[in-house]
Amino acid sequence: MAMGKDHVEILLSTYNGSAHLDELVKSIAQQDHKNWSLKIRDDGSSDRTVEIIQEWQAQLPDRIQISDGQSGGNIGVVRSFSRLLESSSAPYVMMADQDDVWLPEKVRLTLDAMRRREGYAPSAQPILVHTDLTMVDHELRILSPSVWRYQGLAPGRGGAFSRIIVENTVWGCTAMLNRPLVEIVGCIPVATIHHDWWIAMVAAALGDIVSLSDSRILWRRHEHNESEVSGIRNVSMRLGFNAKGARQRLLELFSESRPRVQLFLERYRDKLQDFDVATAEAFLRLPQRTLVGRRLDIFRYGLFFGSNVRNIGLLALL
Repeated sequence: MAMGKDHVEILLSTYNGSAHLDELVKSIAQQDHKNWSLKIRDDGSSDRTVEIIQEWQAQLPDRIQISDGQSGGNIGVVRSFSRLLESSSAPYVMMADQDDVWLPEKVRLTLDAMRRREGYAPSAQPILVHTDLTMVDHELRILSPSVWRYQGLAPGRGGAFSRIIVENTVWGCTAMLNRPLVEIVGCIPVATIHHDWWIAMVAAALGDIVSLSDSRILWRRHEHNESEVSGIRNVSMRLGFNAKGARQRLLELFSESRPRVQLFLERYRDKLQDFDVATAEAFLRLPQRTLVGRRLDIFRYGLFFGSNVRNIGLLALL
């Protein structure tokens, strides 16, 4: 199908997702923004996922493209999404998770916000727009109408590069990237672990992040993604009960982030503002600093969470 200026390409990496894949693709097909296409790469599924993809592709041959098929094997979610991004040429790109449900206005409302931001942004500025999520169980019963509130996030305050280093507030399944952002993201390093965190860092440092408080996605909670939601949230909750355990978890979270920040600095150092370079370097050296030095760097470079409660925990534990 012809792209046009408002064409949105949706990228989907699947792996053994047969349980809920039909629901996702059906919800994408029912979007009220009609200029969309779906590119799917399967990451070596052993269930009926590939068969389901092929059935949908046969129904919507002008909309759905199968990328790589099984030929790429199992390469993991980061590399799989990276391949999809690198192969995309659409003006706007979104990413989907295989077990979610998109509400009919999701693409349209996100694109509207993107076009508004582009209307007064510098030419060719990389922009990311993302939204809140509604957390649901396997049967789509609502567990929390706002993942942001559940996790104590304030994305409106968390779009700065310094805050994105500390805490990611962007779920890939809620995000839209414009063409300049897709191009500057390029190949995502596997060691970054979370492709959406990497993309958010690029947007925060080299472009702009727009946060929409509306949720237009039903996000199924599983053991894996529940741990992602609760990891940093629980640091603050544990503070009054087990300060030693909370401090250890906080140190682990920061340790997990350091390779990502180091890779980011190596790739984009020449494109970053001097203060952002200094901010990344300050984050990397936090473990070697004294207690006073750590707190000075946290304040000097704004290495804070989006939540005041977590920031109290941060200063108390570090």
